[in-house]
Amino acid sequence: MNLELVASARDRFPVSIDLISGVILIIGTLAVFVNVLAVFYGIPTAFYIELAILCLMWITFLPHAKMQISERNIRVEYFYDKLSERAQSIWHKIVRLIVDFTRIMIVVSVLVAITSFWGTTTSGAGIPVPLLYAPLGIALAFITIIEFKETINTWIQE
Repeated sequence: MNLELVASARDRFPVSIDLISGVILIIGTLAVFVNVLAVFYGIPTAFYIELAILCLMWITFLPHAKMQISERNIRVEYFYDKLSERAQSIWHKIVRLIVDFTRIMIVVSVLVAITSFWGTTTSGAGIPVPLLYAPLGIALAFITIIEFKETINTWIQE
């Protein structure tokens, strides 16, 4: 794996996520607004509700990937700081392995769900069901690929 390519992606990814998230937020807001008008005028609303849910799924997971990659996620280190340096090193390695393994398992599970529901659509709007699973898989795949460098560095340092 080319680690320079990973570092380059780490620098560019948050900027593109801001733009994509902004567009998704606008679409979701418009879908909710149109849904309110549709209910008021007695127009079927399933499409707008499902579109708003789809936007909510994407707007939830993609910015999380940005926060993780930009290292702006919330950290609770009260107990970690009380450990010795050796214990911190061991703890850090164990946690990184568990987190990386969990991310990979979730990405694989999302891929299984996407292939299981391939060709199916939601009942109201006809939105392809795999699009509802994709944001979690894409966000975690980006995080896993970019954070893999940190995992490697953690094990090489000692």
